[in-house]
Amino acid sequence: MSDTPIQTAPAWQAEGAARYRAGDLAGAIDALSQAARLAPAEPAYLLNLAELARMAGRRDIARTHLDRAAALTGTDVEALDLLSAAWADLGDVERALDAALNALASGGGMTSRRLFAEAVKAAAPRPAARDLLAQALREGWVRTEGLGVAALRLLRAAWPNTPEAMLGDALLAASLTSMVICDVALEQRLIAVRRQLLLQGAPPRILPLAARLATQCHLNEYAWALDDAEQAAVDALAARFPALTPVEVATLASYQSLDGLPNAQDQLDADWPDAIKDLLQEQVAAPIAERAIGAGLPALTAIRQGVSAQVREFYEANPYPRWRRSPLTAPAPLAAILRNVLPGVRQDPPPAASPTC
Repeated sequence: MSDTPIQTAPAWQAEGAARYRAGDLAGAIDALSQAARLAPAEPAYLLNLAELARMAGRRDIARTHLDRAAALTGTDVEALDLLSAAWADLGDVERALDAALNALASGGGMTSRRLFAEAVKAAAPRPAARDLLAQALREGWVRTEGLGVAALRLLRAAWPNTPEAMLGDALLAASLTSMVICDVALEQRLIAVRRQLLLQGAPPRILPLAARLATQCHLNEYAWALDDAEQAAVDALAARFPALTPVEVATLASYQSLDGLPNAQDQLDADWPDAIKDLLQEQVAAPIAERAIGAGLPALTAIRQGVSAQVREFYEANPYPRWRRSPLTAPAPLAAILRNVLPGVRQDPPPAASPTC
């Protein structure tokens, strides 16, 4: 709202911000339109215009601005991130996912990963996103709940039907070791594979799959049902431990925690393959460390015997859901953060280079 003639796009951007602060949304749109006219190759002004149009209830105009911005962004990661967030704000998760995938392909970082994770859990299953989704689960880009929904959809759409195929499926591997698979149909398939490995045996090359199944069963607190034949075979393996092959150890660990075996601690320094060492660390060493930490924690009040003590013992033995990793904390555009935590507060439109937090 200056009396000086405005001649540059950044100056019109500043004018738009001033009018927005004054509550003049229409004036802010006019000013940003002038900035976009003076700098037609700069997508940031179009992205800001799209946000203002969305605030004004003109979603059709917002889409037009975003389409124009998309044609200009190329491989600019920051612009692609803003574009993905803008499409998400409009509820177009497919376009949001497109932009996030392009940002990641162009070297996008934490913001691009977060935007991908948010879009992929709401978009239709895409085989092209399968490997990235597996990476997101392995590395903990966000909490696994939303990613798990997308992973289960993709696994249902294209399930590896043999142990050999399962062995080479990166998304299944990440799902088995990162989250509890809460899908009845997939659970039944995995139970059948576990039973096959136990009763029919498996060649050494199947060890990674057997170890992943063991991790999944440890995560779900061994909730999968087993029949009498399986129980007898499990008891036989437990009686022979540790004189077992690595595949047999992993199979046993998919039915019961190795921590329950009397001589399991002695195997922590034994010469096992890495897959078994990892299981021993998770199922034997970690519980020992947890019990040591727990013994040293002060109690605020005494826990009475009876129900309180039983509940404590249950959750100490079964800390469901178990956490494999904490999610990464990704920076996000400041405007997006403020919209999320303060949805009713009027905000300035972001500058051409939106700050992140």
